[in-house]
Amino acid sequence: MFGEEVPYRLRLSGALAIQTIDDIFPQLRQALDKNAAIDIDCTDITEVDVSTIQLLLSARLSAQRAGKTLRVLTGDGAMFAALETGGFLKPPGADSGDEVFWIAERR
Repeated sequence: MFGEEVPYRLRLSGALAIQTIDDIFPQLRQALDKNAAIDIDCTDITEVDVSTIQLLLSARLSAQRAGKTLRVLTGDGAMFAALETGGFLKPPGADSGDEVFWIAERR
């Protein structure tokens, strides 16, 4: 579509947990500082804990406050499973507004 900015894609992979937050945070901060639209690609994550999900939710709030767009592309692997198990995905038919943040569709 004409005039829409192509989102910057930040790819995360491997095992993401409290031990890796110090590695992820600067990448996320830099992406937010330099781009108006960011897609965080989590399709290659093999493990994830709630600290990573909390970091992404915090980044979402920062992006919203700055008038920026942030989405998380979960794929159908570890991130999708963690979001589903943790109750972060909306139940079918519910309108939470999160469907534009967690892009979580099974293939």
